[in-house]
Amino acid sequence: MINIKHITMQKKTIPAVLLLTLVLVLSSCQKADEQTVLRERLKALVSDIESHRYRAMNQYLAKDFSVGTQYNSAQFLLYAQYKLKQYKNIVIRLSDIQISLKDNVADVTFYAWSIGAKNWLPDSGRKYFVESRWVKENNEWVILRLRWE
Repeated sequence: MINIKHITMQKKTIPAVLLLTLVLVLSSCQKADEQTVLRERLKALVSDIESHRYRAMNQYLAKDFSVGTQYNSAQFLLYAQYKLKQYKNIVIRLSDIQISLKDNVADVTFYAWSIGAKNWLPDSGRKYFVESRWVKENNEWVILRLRWE
């Protein structure tokens, strides 16, 4: 004899499990997609720095951007312009990029290796550990806080 309650329960459970699985897969895809977008934004920022496009850097900064208590966005862009004028050639390499996402906030940490040259041969280099907080403004990831050592 077949237990009808058991069959009915299975029919209700299977779609619920499939739906739950689909939701979990899609939410993990969304996080992966957001991480990819953040990595691409970071890559574009590095490209703008290496190309001395300090004016373009403003698009990566949030309205309330700050570097600790030292700089707001306008002061930071002046600092970046000053530093970029010091070096004719700049190369930046990033490593160990870690992204932690929660809703529309992302904490991004990485090591940045910068090499600068006043002429053609590199005459300075440095390794930085960078911590940043990114937020979504107008559907774009922008940097809210920045700290490096």
